[in-house]
Amino acid sequence: LEAQEFDLLLVDVIMPEYDGIYLIGTVREKSPELPILVMSGYPTPETISSGLSAGATHFIAKPFTPDELLAAVGRALKAKE
Repeated sequence: LEAQEFDLLLVDVIMPEYDGIYLIGTVREKSPELPILVMSGYPTPETISSGLSAGATHFIAKPFTPDELLAAVGRALKAKE
């Protein structure tokens, strides 16, 4: 994020080393306007709430189709405008 500009960040909730919620919080400190699409195979109300509260702008539940992902990305980018 410091060396390159991005239009969108795709984050999974469960990742090696750090979870996606931690990453979202870290990204928000450096890039408050960056759209963040969080995804999870565990779309519980708590998971969705945690992602959005941390600063994600959109949420998509796994499994999703390529078309569903493209639509979610499109919504996230459009919201940035």
